[in-house]
Amino acid sequence: MLSRWGVGKTISFGRYRFSSSSLSKEPIEWNVLDVQGDKALIITKNIIDFGAYDSKKTAVTWETSNARNWLNKIFYTEAFSEQEKSMILTSYVINSNNPKHKTNGGNNTNDKVFLLSIDEANKYFKETSSFEAIVTDYAKKSGGYDRYANEYGYGYWWLRSPGKSVGFASYVYYYGGVSIDGFSMDGSIFGFRPAMWVDLA
Repeated sequence: MLSRWGVGKTISFGRYRFSSSSLSKEPIEWNVLDVQGDKALIITKNIIDFGAYDSKKTAVTWETSNARNWLNKIFYTEAFSEQEKSMILTSYVINSNNPKHKTNGGNNTNDKVFLLSIDEANKYFKETSSFEAIVTDYAKKSGGYDRYANEYGYGYWWLRSPGKSVGFASYVYYYGGVSIDGFSMDGSIFGFRPAMWVDLA
């Protein structure tokens, strides 16, 4: 198990919709970012869905965001079998302030599924090209994407860290690299790459 989930490898875990013309689910591919003892940090290889970080345009943090609610209730419930859920660890998620603008990151949280922070994204993706992620056909259904994606099908994806001010969240450019300033949380051209720690024991 540990060798199969080694850093840099791609594994299948859970199932989600990938086609906009079908309700059937297919295996989700994940990239292994880190292995510590008998647990591994994984992130979806692709941008699997699109949506706003939050739509309230108020002092939302990761703790109170729609994105967190969707990942830990809807996505977690729909994507994994009971056996797979037993492998997903509850992670203590640190929500630091924005490193440049000092925008409040809110309380730390306990999550099954989360988005990477600015610090985590920069830690695990060393080269600009390593940030790039394909947008699935299902994720494209929500619109906005086609006007901004490049010819290879890469898209923007949200991080959980706050952006330059209240109501902004950080993200990753479709061509790679982190936007510390971020974008309004109700932005519709950004997608999700869920991440989580999995028990390999």
